Amino acid sequence: MKRFIILEIGDSAYTEFRMKGGEFETTQDAILIDSIDANSKEEALEKLYLNLNHKDKDFDRLMICEVANTQYV
Repeated sequence: MKRFIILEIGDSAYTEFRMKGGEFETTQDAILIDSIDANSKEEALEKLYLNLNHKDKDFDRLMICEVANTQYV
């Protein structure tokens, strides 16, 4: 089985930084939503939506990345 991380990018995942002049600028961020063991990206996404911890979240854009060289302890 493979390990995937799922990141949220887009309008629902942003922060602001205070600039030296005191004004705030928004940033493009990625937020780690979950780390899931699955056989494929599609299965990882399915497991994400079945996870009750994420039932009330409104995702904008999800990015699913396979983790390479994972060692389990």
